[in-house]
Amino acid sequence: MRSCADALAAARERAAAGQDPGSVLVDHALADAGGLAALADPAADPDAAYMLGMFGWFRFEGLGEGADRGG
Repeated sequence: MRSCADALAAARERAAAGQDPGSVLVDHALADAGGLAALADPAADPDAAYMLGMFGWFRFEGLGEGADRGG
């Protein structure tokens, strides 16, 4: 099982790899964020909370106008 630190590092790497919001639309990006969400307590870990928030925002932006942005 991955640690929270590993999951956070993977999320950071994905964010740094391409400032393109579409890069978070691929399945493995969703798996990285899901892993981080499962392992972290965003209320106690501001780094994890920030990364999950940015992931959500990038997905929202990457989906574009007219898409179902809730998922």
